[in-house]
Amino acid sequence: NALMPFLMKETATAREAIAARLYKLDGVKSAMIEAATRGERAVRISDRTLLVDLRGTEAAQRLAEWSQHNGMTMEWLDRQVERPNGLKVMIGEPVISWGHETYSFS
Repeated sequence: NALMPFLMKETATAREAIAARLYKLDGVKSAMIEAATRGERAVRISDRTLLVDLRGTEAAQRLAEWSQHNGMTMEWLDRQVERPNGLKVMIGEPVISWGHETYSFS
């Protein structure tokens, strides 16, 4: 099946490109500073239009390592999204925290 390897490669390439854009450190740091100035102790790194899970990407791994190296915690919170084709899937979004709070999606 020549299609399967092509599909897997295209999916992985797209996920890596999306993660590289979303998890750029300059943008993450800006979001964290904005959250801190509002008195918050955590930030969710999210693109509300995102319809794919980016866990397991190289950019996500680098973000987790950077967070840990800087004394922060990164965890993944799941949320359900509906794709244009009607499929409902669960995706994870990273939350980086520098304090102790409990998080949930309603």
